Amino acid sequence: MRGASNQPLNYLDMSGYIRTTEKCPACKGKFTGEPLMCAEHLTTPNRYFIDIRTGTAPNRKRNKIYSDPKGRSLSSWEHAYRILNHIRFEIDQGTFDPTKYVKSDINRYRFSVRVNGWLEDKRKEAEKGNLSWSYIKPLERYVNMYYMKSGLAEMDVRDIRTFHISEFYKNLPSDKSLKYLKNIVDALSHFFNTLYDDDYITKTPKFPTIRVEETPPDWITRETQVEIFEHLPDQDRPIFLFLAAQALRPGEAQALKVKDIDFEQNTLIVRRTFSYRKIVERTKGRNVKLRYINPEIVGLLRECCRDKHPEAFVFFGPKPGRPYSENTLQRRWRDACAKVGVKIKCYNGTRHSWATDALNRGVSIEAIAEVLGHSDIRSTNKYARRTLSLQQSAFAKTADIIDLPTDHLRTNKEPNSNS
Repeated sequence: MRGASNQPLNYLDMSGYIRTTEKCPACKGKFTGEPLMCAEHLTTPNRYFIDIRTGTAPNRKRNKIYSDPKGRSLSSWEHAYRILNHIRFEIDQGTFDPTKYVKSDINRYRFSVRVNGWLEDKRKEAEKGNLSWSYIKPLERYVNMYYMKSGLAEMDVRDIRTFHISEFYKNLPSDKSLKYLKNIVDALSHFFNTLYDDDYITKTPKFPTIRVEETPPDWITRETQVEIFEHLPDQDRPIFLFLAAQALRPGEAQALKVKDIDFEQNTLIVRRTFSYRKIVERTKGRNVKLRYINPEIVGLLRECCRDKHPEAFVFFGPKPGRPYSENTLQRRWRDACAKVGVKIKCYNGTRHSWATDALNRGVSIEAIAEVLGHSDIRSTNKYARRTLSLQQSAFAKTADIIDLPTDHLRTNKEPNSNS
């Protein structure tokens, strides 16, 4: 054999054989010898397979291997011989898995196949209303821009180890924020947890711990809000007044219908939302909750619902009978903010600002959580962190106003020798 002439090939003493299903094209006789060949016509096969038995009697099993771990056919004796030796090593180590050498299984376990299948499952859940499209879109970006362009793409998911994940993380772009990188890694971790739950892998690799200091949400005062509202077109002002007073998410306000409002009980129900131009039944938190209408805007809502069909949207955009698109809503807000000289997102300038202002006025975290529709109080606690941040800033800016004598504050002061 070429490349192995100094190594005796005694296949009778070793597990596994190299075979072929082909016959000599000239005489139709069997190929024999090592390497396989027709002794008379010196022809060789075009395809080989490895015949190997594993296990012990009576559970001994015969395996026929037609490809290498990358799915390539065994097209030469040398190729088949290398794979056979690799299989023998795996048998010695107790790691041999014949499914890693079967083309259909190789494709089934390929990272690129599995991650696209996972993404497709997420899309189906979004179509059912169980997930938000605003959650799906970043996943699509992570898969296409980072996962599929990494060294993981063509690997067998069963072979991916912690050091592969570490290399992936190290190669992520350095010009992105730590929060963005954390989102990429967290989504990948979720993917591997899904593989584990679905029995594709028996152990998940470890992922790097990325700690990101959560910054409190930006907000503006009511006075600033009023300035912004004054620069909004008259026909667009109602939806922004509603957002600022009721603290719904913009997508929920866009999707609100007349039938969702009960003026007798002074309540409304958030049943759906807009997410990436698609209307999705139920909310981000999946819970359909009854909300009390802020008395400040009852008159506004009555006017917006006047003479409208129950199935009509409460707030019409520029096109008659049609709801606001996300782009239109954001553009109207952005233009008004620019005229005031303020740069803040609509979400922060309305919903976040209401919550922070309420907390500053002494409203309890629990009450704010109810208004915002948070199912987990931890989601609301970020507003408390905002007020702590403001307190810290206040003390820092007033540190030199009062010149306090600090000697009496020393806890390790030596006792007076005259006492």
